[in-house]
Amino acid sequence: MIIYLSSMNSKILKKYHDKMRKSLYALISYALLDSDTVVMIGEKGNMLDGLILDCGAWTDQKSPHPTDIDDYINYLLVAGKHYDFYFNLDQDFDENYFSSLNLRHLLKLEEAGLTPTPVIHSLYDGEIEYYIDRGYKMLALGSSYATRPDALKFVFDKFEKYPDVRIHIFGTASYENLIQVPAYSVDSSSWGTSGKFGVLNYWNPESNKVDKTERIYIGGYYHPSAVRGDHFLNYQYKTQLEEYLYQTFKFTYEDLLGDNGYYNLQVVNIHYYVELEQRINEEHKKRGFIS
Repeated sequence: MIIYLSSMNSKILKKYHDKMRKSLYALISYALLDSDTVVMIGEKGNMLDGLILDCGAWTDQKSPHPTDIDDYINYLLVAGKHYDFYFNLDQDFDENYFSSLNLRHLLKLEEAGLTPTPVIHSLYDGEIEYYIDRGYKMLALGSSYATRPDALKFVFDKFEKYPDVRIHIFGTASYENLIQVPAYSVDSSSWGTSGKFGVLNYWNPESNKVDKTERIYIGGYYHPSAVRGDHFLNYQYKTQLEEYLYQTFKFTYEDLLGDNGYYNLQVVNIHYYVELEQRINEEHKKRGFIS
């Protein structure tokens, strides 16, 4: 399974690569294309092992000028070849029915000679069966049900007879959920949002939980009454965390503070997801999902 990191930019990509000498997988949103997009595309095969394109419909929900299907088609006809895969323009997020708007967009993209990945929103209204009957080999799960274990099981049970169908799950990197299903890929922006709020993601090997993720507050002056959860300074496993940071990154607590510390914290949080991907794949091997 692959974790594509969304909201990635070339600056933090380079900082991570310079520190860790590892390549990443990234997701770019069509709604947020800018000059940096060209730089990111140019890093495929170097600092990026893979790159996918989201249509931007989620971002567009609050935009007065949502994505135009013809503009999206024109972009993909030129640049679509640079992405591992790209998604249908799924502007209707209603989960109660199979959206005719989303289907029209899908068919229009295909009529233009493109191969978009359909995005499932309605689990129980024939949408899944439609894609099975049409023989699609790549699908995405965009429903909010994607974060519910019972809904994930329902979807993957539907595709049990079609092991060659690859399924991408939008917007989740839940270890407990993802070890249960043979997802091909997921995407997450939490590497960035965590660092933005001064939080470090740490896989604590001392934890007795299935998901050993713990979130440690780093940023700002420490006011115990104002901080929810653990602060680095009073964290029960502070010594183990310090050892992990130094052995893995040559970072100390002070390296995570201030302007430079913000980028160092992002590097740590990105690497958490690199290691999380490895941990999920180890579980997938145990369960026979992959060899």
